[in-house]
Parts: sequence; C-alpha cells; structure tokens
Amino acid sequence: EHFRGKGLTYADGERWLIHRKFAMDSLKKFGMGKYFLQETILEEIKDVCSVIDQYEGKPFNIKGLLAHGLSNIICGFA
Repeated sequence: EHFRGKGLTYADGERWLIHRKFAMDSLKKFGMGKYFLQETILEEIKDVCSVIDQYEGKPFNIKGLLAHGLSNIICGFA
C-alpha cells in the first residue's frame, strides 16, 4: 500500500488519534460546526453515496473514495 499507515484515512491506533485530533482542531479553526459548512458536507456525502450505489452491494476499497471526499470538503473551505 502506498501510504503505509500514514494520513488520517490510512492510519490506525495511536497515530490515527493524533491525526484525528489535529484534523478536528484545524477544522474547528475554519468554522466546522457552523451552518455554512453543512451544505458543502451534505453535498459531498450525497456524491460519495452515489458512487457507493454504483457498486450495487459488491465489495470495493472505500479508502480512496473517502479520502477524496474529505479532500473536497477541506478544499471547500477556501
């Protein structure tokens, strides 16, 4: 695997907790929890769900899809 347990979506255990805390602190500084972000997040969730639906219940690796969705939300802050 390319990321070898690095990054928020690929880490686990203690590393994941550290990355999650950093991400949450950073997101709060950008206004996470405020109403204007709700629309961006809901739209991205809708897009992610539509991709999941295309797999019609077949197994697939969701990590890349979730990482892409999260990146889109973060880029939406700018």
